[in-house]
Amino acid sequence: MRFDGAVPPVAGDEGVRALSAVHARRIHRDPWPDFAAFDKEAYAEPLRRQAADLWRRRSQMEYASVAQFTRISAELADHLVPLPWHGVFARIITDEVRHAEICAQLARALHPEAVADATYALPPWPWPKRPTGESWEEVAVWAAHALLVSSCLGEALSVPSYEALVVVSTDRIVTETLQQIRKDEPLHATFGWEIVQALVRDVPAVRPSLQASLGNYLRGFEASMGDGIPLSEIAGRSIEVAAAGPNLGTLTSEQTAFLYYATLESELLPRLHELGLNGTQALLATAHFAPQ
Repeated sequence: MRFDGAVPPVAGDEGVRALSAVHARRIHRDPWPDFAAFDKEAYAEPLRRQAADLWRRRSQMEYASVAQFTRISAELADHLVPLPWHGVFARIITDEVRHAEICAQLARALHPEAVADATYALPPWPWPKRPTGESWEEVAVWAAHALLVSSCLGEALSVPSYEALVVVSTDRIVTETLQQIRKDEPLHATFGWEIVQALVRDVPAVRPSLQASLGNYLRGFEASMGDGIPLSEIAGRSIEVAAAGPNLGTLTSEQTAFLYYATLESELLPRLHELGLNGTQALLATAHFAPQ
């Protein structure tokens, strides 16, 4: 599926224009960044191209989140979970649609010389496979895995990442884009923890199943966020997150690795412990893990 971050009107098609208007009212809330105001002449072309590629990948990841949360909500709806759950899912899905569009539009603004359409698909890993059965226990276990990966871990790790990106960004349009995404992420993470807590409490099979896969999930985020940089290379070092020269919303590998390990220690492991999950034990059990 290809998507360039725009909802193009079709001449003479009132229905499509109306749909686009509804989309804009729902998605373009808050002051929408004025992407046309981005001054591409203020930055070297290689810097803009590199940043645009990264923002295009972010758009792909945000679109994958749309699919992920939609699937989780649909599977849970078949089992009549509380209506407020779906209300929050609807809010999160709308947020992720907005994030996908805003990232794609920024990518186009950063490097209009050679815009490549993004191709969207669910990430192959560590997204858990869909449930093979239809019982409540099977769906609950699957939903707990899916929310642990996409919300509890993924969204929780996004919070400090976007906070750091706001700090290092040196462009007004980029900073406005980052701030719009950053303010949504805490809700997405908090909701995930609360739902997984409810599933752990009510479905006995959930906790042992999560514990069995937890190490692989954590190692997967370690590999993706930190480019495989081990903790031994980060421990005891002072890694500064600050603006240093022109920056269009990028972090170094060392900075992202530092953020991963710091968030793992200060937030993820304690929250996992509250669920009755042992993150430290899971990491030790997968010390030689390599994501496929």
